[in-house]
Amino acid sequence: RLEASGARVHPLQAASNNDPSLMTSLVRLCGEIRPQLVQTWILQMDLLGGIAARLRGVPWILSERSSPASRPRGWKTALLARAARGARAVVSNSRQGDRYWQTRLPSGVLRRIVPNGLPLEEIAAAPPANPARGQGEGPVLHVGRLEEETGFEVVAEALAQLEADKPGRDEFL
Repeated sequence: RLEASGARVHPLQAASNNDPSLMTSLVRLCGEIRPQLVQTWILQMDLLGGIAARLRGVPWILSERSSPASRPRGWKTALLARAARGARAVVSNSRQGDRYWQTRLPSGVLRRIVPNGLPLEEIAAAPPANPARGQGEGPVLHVGRLEEETGFEVVAEALAQLEADKPGRDEFL
């Protein structure tokens, strides 16, 4: 989809998530393509992409996509808080994310909240599906990361319950 949209995709080769060659690849790529800005999300790329952008003099926007409570404690998170002081902006998808960065950034770093593009209140207010209404069977699609803050275990429990409630079914497929 990205390539079909006309976006240029630059895959990076790495032996693992902790491969130090990722940093040199990102710095080199920023020098080659000379982006107008670098936008990052996910801790690893916040660190590597943010540092690469700063080394190349490219404006960096950090996107906060997680609940601050889900940030792992450790040296990477501490290093990110330090590196983020050099970001041009931090865009959070919640007030909680913005409050997290408010206490960690100097006043010169622009902060904005751009909520998720989903009608979360409408989804939360929707009544549960009623199998008696004859909605039938079909595939189920869940789109999301397998991370605790996404609530994937709720989806897994619901699927298990649906399967258990089927007449004549003794096992979860």
